[in-house]
Amino acid sequence: MNTAKPLKNLSSPPLPKKRFSYKREHIAIPLLAVIIGTYLDLYFVSIGMYSFPKRLFPEIFTINIAFTLIILPVFTYLMMIIIMKMNLVQRWSFLVLTSIVIACIERLSESYGFFIHSDQWKHIYSFFGYLFYMFGMWRCFKWIK
Repeated sequence: MNTAKPLKNLSSPPLPKKRFSYKREHIAIPLLAVIIGTYLDLYFVSIGMYSFPKRLFPEIFTINIAFTLIILPVFTYLMMIIIMKMNLVQRWSFLVLTSIVIACIERLSESYGFFIHSDQWKHIYSFFGYLFYMFGMWRCFKWIK
């Protein structure tokens, strides 16, 4: 059996081994998104502001765990990566535009039966809620980083 041996007179240094490295914000921000999203959904469902008629394991969970465990943390992390490359004006414009789009998506998902909002709910609450949520997540992202 032949084995390859390195040449002794090579002038280039050996390549360093690449190791997977993660940063604190890669774990902390999605985890924080899951915790905050879950508790907010549990609170608003318990006071009757909205409900989730179509959800996974409806006999166990009163909230949509697919949203709080998958969609929200992925969206939040991607949003942080995008915002990190922006200046102040671009960041605020992006946050406001994203909040408007999310409020519209929430209204659309209501028409498909994923949400049922109470009569007291106004969709401007969603706009401001997501705006404050994303701003808070951005501040946590900067603090952790």
